[in-house]
Amino acid sequence: DVGEARTILNSRFSIEVLRAPVKNIHLSLPEGQTIRALSGKGVRNWRVLPGADGRDRLEISFVEPVRNIVQLQLQAEYARDDSEQVSLPILAVEDAVRFGGRLTLASRPEVRITDLTETGVRRIEPGGKGAGAIRAAYEVWSRDANVTATVERIASRTRAYTRGLLALHEGGKTLRLQFRYSILGKPLFRLEPTLPAGWILRSLLLDGREAEHRYGEDGKLVMVFPDGLKPGVHNLDLRLDTDEVDWVPNEGAAELTFAGPRSGLDEESGYLVVASDPAFRVAVQESNGLHTVGMPAIEAAGFKNDERILYAWRFDGPDYATRFELERHNPQISATVVENLMPAERELKIQADLKVRIERAGVRELKLRLPKGTGALVDIKGELIKEKQAISKPIEKFR
Repeated sequence: DVGEARTILNSRFSIEVLRAPVKNIHLSLPEGQTIRALSGKGVRNWRVLPGADGRDRLEISFVEPVRNIVQLQLQAEYARDDSEQVSLPILAVEDAVRFGGRLTLASRPEVRITDLTETGVRRIEPGGKGAGAIRAAYEVWSRDANVTATVERIASRTRAYTRGLLALHEGGKTLRLQFRYSILGKPLFRLEPTLPAGWILRSLLLDGREAEHRYGEDGKLVMVFPDGLKPGVHNLDLRLDTDEVDWVPNEGAAELTFAGPRSGLDEESGYLVVASDPAFRVAVQESNGLHTVGMPAIEAAGFKNDERILYAWRFDGPDYATRFELERHNPQISATVVENLMPAERELKIQADLKVRIERAGVRELKLRLPKGTGALVDIKGELIKEKQAISKPIEKFR
């Protein structure tokens, strides 16, 4: 966890001791690291000793000799100097036959991390809580693993973390947004987020309550706080939609360009997730400023796992956009008919039980072909039927 003045390292160890039990376990400490806390079952005490290679060693003593699996939790601190470079070497157990683990790199709101250089690690998808601040995650396979980063102090000391869920459905488009503002230092007296053009704002909540707002001449949403928005974390939740029935044609394709909403701050990062009705085939034509992520990352960011989710991206700045092409899937319809024929003196009554299975895409209209000579006394019953209409003779079709 990289901050402006210091870097905190929280570690969890799972050490497997085979053959003979041991009374002490030693960890090799990187230069400049200070141990703040250490805990684990059976730990008596710990101390830092000088190492033969000039690096300090952490000696952990146990009440009784230990074997099998030993679990330890450790917190260490690196003091930051005025340099912009920060090195994050990995703690290693001395004399371990095998070594491996994971490293997650996160940053405080007051700093920006860039120019990552890695040795002895492999980049993986981030996971776990707090993924809004996570910048990278690694699988560690070498005891000499190291990650170096450039740390820049953010002058504004205020940044935004954005979560957006774009849903595409028959009735139009829905966008759920959350701008999470982290305000440090002085209060903030004005917010001017930018919303996508053509969208209708349905609700706006600031920290769970309705807040006054207006639109500026440039189309921005303006929120003024006479007493100032106090330092801390504030959530602005928005729900927008477009009222467009049948906006995707039955034949051909529709194009959708989505320019990302802006929090109004220069320092902005977050996630955009796109979900769609099963009736649509959605293909990305181009995207800018977006980086594809997997389900573990967006679940850690607070999104629910939904089978309708098609795309998930991370962005690290306010300028991002994407363009889609949408087409309707052709519905796949199958039917089972059970008929009961009831002959009379001058007529033949037919009672039929029709079960229709519709897959891949929904339909608004079903056409039934009735036997030749069917009279006018036709009664059709079923759920969701809006109207029934004969559209041709002598072969009757009802919809």
